[in-house]
Amino acid sequence: MKIVLPIFCYDISGYKRIYHIHNEKTAGTSINYIFLSLGGEKGEIVYGRMLKTPGWVTVSNDKIYTGWNKELIEQGHYYYGFSHIPTHMLQLPSKTFTFTCFRDPINRFISNYKEQMSYKINNIKHPSMKIRSNRLGHSFFDYMLNVPREFLLGQLYMFSKTFDINEAYDRIQNCSHYFFTEQFSTGLKQLSSKSGISLEVEAIHARKSSNNEIEISDKDKYILRDLLNPEYILLDKLKKNYGAL
Repeated sequence: MKIVLPIFCYDISGYKRIYHIHNEKTAGTSINYIFLSLGGEKGEIVYGRMLKTPGWVTVSNDKIYTGWNKELIEQGHYYYGFSHIPTHMLQLPSKTFTFTCFRDPINRFISNYKEQMSYKINNIKHPSMKIRSNRLGHSFFDYMLNVPREFLLGQLYMFSKTFDINEAYDRIQNCSHYFFTEQFSTGLKQLSSKSGISLEVEAIHARKSSNNEIEISDKDKYILRDLLNPEYILLDKLKKNYGAL
């Protein structure tokens, strides 16, 4: 069934909508909860309603929210949207306020591994396990080698189909705002200032992994650091421009 949202024009500091380019495991769900709460309901309640609604779209007070649905995101008739869809696969309408958040690549990758292991150990039927369970193998080393490059370098691939660091950097500079998980509060305050929206910080780690006792060897971290080097180069460039660390 084709879903078409009603045309509803918002005025957000000269923009008509906000779109979150959601890199996995960067506190993005917490960010989404904050924006989803702007209609007056708790963010997790609105999020849960979206998951159960055809097309992943819902309304809270006068605000239309949509997530993950490429067609609806490209239509642009919403207050706030988000997804993991790489930017080179999207055609966002003009006057869209775009932002994204980055995280230390090693910590991001390990966090995802721990989450997937937690799902496996606790027999949680999360949708991601349909694709990712076979990647786990018998060790963290297996996981590093089994994941596709698009996933391994997900923060880079989000902005460049060919993993081109300069292309990704230029695309990110065209975003309305970007910040880093490691400076979450500061980045959120800046996002609030740029968008003109008062944002209240909720729980920063909305889906914190419950299996943090998993230990990763120094040897595996050394190998992972080498595999993730392109992302570190990208983030170093971004931080120098951003005035961060």
